[in-house]
Amino acid sequence: MEVSPEQLEKFHAIYREQFGVELDPKEALEKAIALLQVMKHVYQPMTEADLQRVQERRGHLFT
Repeated sequence: MEVSPEQLEKFHAIYREQFGVELDPKEALEKAIALLQVMKHVYQPMTEADLQRVQERRGHLFT
């Protein structure tokens, strides 16, 4: 998994802003790649059929 220098700098800035911690370039790259790996495993796009099932379940819950 590759992270461009621009993406890494943006990640580094966001991390610094959110956590108040200054990472060295190696740490920033390791954390950025770890985050991307987690997102790759967790995030799955929703299909139209999935969306309809979710909306139907919500309808049953709130009626």
